[in-house]
Amino acid sequence: MLTESNKLQARDAHSLIELQRLDKKVNWLWIDCMEPDDKELEIIAEFVKDTEITKVIGKRQIFSPYRKVNDHILISIPLVAFREKLETHPIYVFAKKKIVITVRSRHSSKVIDHTLDTLRDCILKVCEHGNASSFTVNRLFHEVSNENLEAVMALRDTY
Repeated sequence: MLTESNKLQARDAHSLIELQRLDKKVNWLWIDCMEPDDKELEIIAEFVKDTEITKVIGKRQIFSPYRKVNDHILISIPLVAFREKLETHPIYVFAKKKIVITVRSRHSSKVIDHTLDTLRDCILKVCEHGNASSFTVNRLFHEVSNENLEAVMALRDTY
Protein backbone atom coordinates (compact mmCIF):
# COMPACT_ATOMS: atom_id res chain seq x y z
CA MET A 1 0.00 0.00 0.00
CA LEU A 2 1.02 3.57 -0.55
CA THR A 3 0.66 5.84 2.46
CA GLU A 4 -0.14 9.54 2.47
CA SER A 5 3.59 10.29 2.61
CA ASN A 6 4.11 8.24 -0.59
CA LYS A 7 5.86 5.37 1.19
CA LEU A 8 5.24 1.74 0.30
CA GLN A 9 4.24 -0.44 3.21
CA ALA A 10 3.39 -4.13 3.37
CA ARG A 11 0.66 -5.39 5.66
CA ASP A 12 -1.38 -8.57 5.97
CA ALA A 13 -5.15 -8.33 5.83
CA HIS A 14 -7.35 -11.23 6.88
CA SER A 15 -10.86 -10.00 6.26
CA LEU A 16 -13.04 -7.97 3.95
CA ILE A 17 -13.40 -5.31 6.65
CA GLU A 18 -9.59 -4.92 6.87
CA LEU A 19 -9.34 -4.53 3.09
CA GLN A 20 -12.11 -1.95 3.04
CA ARG A 21 -10.42 0.01 5.85
CA LEU A 22 -7.11 -0.03 4.01
CA ASP A 23 -8.80 1.07 0.80
CA LYS A 24 -10.21 4.14 2.56
CA LYS A 25 -7.02 4.91 4.46
CA VAL A 26 -4.29 4.82 1.79
CA ASN A 27 -3.58 6.62 -1.47
CA TRP A 28 -3.08 3.40 -3.42
CA LEU A 29 -3.42 -0.29 -2.60
CA TRP A 30 -1.86 -3.42 -4.10
CA ILE A 31 -3.43 -6.59 -2.73
CA ASP A 32 -1.28 -9.59 -3.62
CA CYS A 33 -2.75 -13.06 -3.03
CA MET A 34 -0.32 -15.88 -3.56
CA GLU A 35 -2.01 -19.28 -3.78
CA PRO A 36 -5.15 -18.11 -1.99
CA ASP A 37 -7.32 -20.62 -0.18
CA ASP A 38 -11.11 -20.65 -0.59
CA LYS A 39 -11.64 -18.15 2.24
CA GLU A 40 -9.14 -15.67 0.76
CA LEU A 41 -10.70 -16.02 -2.70
CA GLU A 42 -14.09 -15.38 -1.15
CA ILE A 43 -12.80 -12.17 0.48
CA ILE A 44 -11.39 -10.96 -2.86
CA ALA A 45 -14.66 -11.83 -4.61
CA GLU A 46 -16.60 -9.84 -2.00
CA PHE A 47 -14.14 -6.94 -2.30
CA VAL A 48 -14.64 -6.72 -6.09
CA LYS A 49 -18.35 -7.53 -5.63
CA ASP A 50 -18.42 -10.58 -7.92
CA THR A 51 -18.64 -14.06 -6.41
CA GLU A 52 -18.56 -15.78 -9.82
CA ILE A 53 -14.95 -14.75 -10.33
CA THR A 54 -13.76 -17.47 -7.94
CA LYS A 55 -14.82 -20.09 -10.51
CA VAL A 56 -12.64 -18.51 -13.22
CA ILE A 57 -9.65 -18.34 -10.88
CA GLY A 58 -10.29 -21.81 -9.46
CA LYS A 59 -10.23 -23.33 -12.95
CA ARG A 60 -7.08 -21.31 -13.83
CA GLN A 61 -8.79 -20.04 -16.97
CA ILE A 62 -6.78 -17.83 -19.27
CA PHE A 63 -8.74 -15.39 -21.41
CA SER A 64 -7.45 -12.88 -23.92
CA PRO A 65 -9.82 -9.95 -23.74
CA TYR A 66 -10.11 -8.13 -20.48
CA ARG A 67 -13.26 -8.53 -18.42
CA LYS A 68 -15.14 -5.83 -16.59
CA VAL A 69 -15.82 -6.88 -13.01
CA ASN A 70 -17.98 -4.12 -11.57
CA ASP A 71 -15.62 -1.14 -11.32
CA HIS A 72 -12.45 -3.23 -11.83
CA ILE A 73 -10.82 -4.40 -15.05
CA LEU A 74 -9.77 -8.07 -14.87
CA ILE A 75 -6.85 -9.27 -16.97
CA SER A 76 -5.38 -12.76 -16.99
CA ILE A 77 -1.67 -12.78 -17.76
CA PRO A 78 -0.30 -16.22 -18.67
CA LEU A 79 3.14 -16.84 -17.20
CA VAL A 80 4.83 -19.69 -19.07
CA ALA A 81 7.48 -21.98 -17.62
CA PHE A 82 9.40 -24.71 -19.37
CA ARG A 83 11.29 -27.10 -17.18
CA GLU A 84 10.46 -30.74 -17.89
CA LYS A 85 7.30 -29.66 -19.70
CA LEU A 86 5.52 -26.49 -20.77
CA GLU A 87 3.31 -25.09 -18.01
CA THR A 88 1.18 -21.98 -17.65
CA HIS A 89 0.62 -20.16 -14.40
CA PRO A 90 -1.95 -17.40 -14.79
CA ILE A 91 -1.72 -14.16 -12.88
CA TYR A 92 -5.12 -12.54 -12.44
CA VAL A 93 -4.96 -8.77 -12.18
CA PHE A 94 -7.89 -6.66 -11.02
CA ALA A 95 -7.17 -3.00 -11.57
CA LYS A 96 -8.79 0.35 -11.11
CA LYS A 97 -7.46 3.80 -10.40
CA LYS A 98 -6.20 3.32 -6.85
CA ILE A 99 -6.21 -0.47 -6.46
CA VAL A 100 -4.39 -3.41 -8.02
CA ILE A 101 -5.18 -6.95 -6.91
CA THR A 102 -3.03 -9.86 -8.05
CA VAL A 103 -4.12 -13.47 -7.55
CA ARG A 104 -1.39 -15.91 -8.48
CA SER A 105 0.66 -19.01 -7.77
CA ARG A 106 4.10 -19.16 -6.19
CA HIS A 107 5.58 -19.59 -9.69
CA SER A 108 5.11 -15.87 -10.31
CA SER A 109 7.02 -14.69 -7.23
CA LYS A 110 10.03 -13.55 -9.27
CA VAL A 111 7.77 -11.47 -11.54
CA ILE A 112 6.02 -9.86 -8.57
CA ASP A 113 9.32 -9.18 -6.77
CA HIS A 114 10.83 -7.50 -9.86
CA THR A 115 7.69 -5.42 -10.35
CA LEU A 116 7.76 -4.36 -6.71
CA ASP A 117 11.47 -3.47 -6.91
CA THR A 118 10.85 -1.28 -9.96
CA LEU A 119 7.86 0.35 -8.28
CA ARG A 120 9.98 1.13 -5.20
CA ASP A 121 12.67 2.69 -7.42
CA CYS A 122 10.14 4.86 -9.26
CA ILE A 123 7.61 5.57 -6.53
CA LEU A 124 8.14 9.34 -6.37
CA LYS A 125 7.76 9.74 -10.13
CA VAL A 126 4.75 7.40 -10.21
CA CYS A 127 3.07 9.32 -7.37
CA GLU A 128 3.78 12.62 -9.05
CA HIS A 129 1.76 11.49 -12.07
CA GLY A 130 -0.87 9.61 -10.03
CA ASN A 131 -0.82 6.41 -12.06
CA ALA A 132 0.47 3.69 -9.73
CA SER A 133 -2.10 1.14 -10.95
CA SER A 134 -1.31 1.51 -14.63
CA PHE A 135 2.42 1.61 -13.91
CA THR A 136 2.18 -1.61 -11.89
CA VAL A 137 0.12 -3.45 -14.52
CA ASN A 138 2.56 -2.28 -17.20
CA ARG A 139 5.53 -3.58 -15.19
CA LEU A 140 3.77 -6.90 -14.61
CA PHE A 141 3.33 -7.31 -18.37
CA HIS A 142 6.98 -6.40 -18.89
CA GLU A 143 8.24 -8.88 -16.30
CA VAL A 144 5.97 -11.69 -17.55
CA SER A 145 7.19 -11.05 -21.10
CA ASN A 146 10.78 -11.44 -19.92
CA GLU A 147 9.96 -14.68 -18.12
CA ASN A 148 7.99 -16.02 -21.09
CA LEU A 149 10.90 -15.21 -23.38
CA GLU A 150 13.11 -17.41 -21.21
CA ALA A 151 10.64 -20.29 -21.72
CA VAL A 152 10.60 -19.70 -25.49
CA MET A 153 14.40 -19.71 -25.62
CA ALA A 154 14.54 -22.93 -23.58
CA LEU A 155 12.05 -24.52 -25.99
CA ARG A 156 14.07 -23.35 -28.98
CA ASP A 157 17.25 -24.82 -27.51
CA THR A 158 15.46 -28.13 -26.91
CA TYR A 159 14.33 -28.54 -30.51
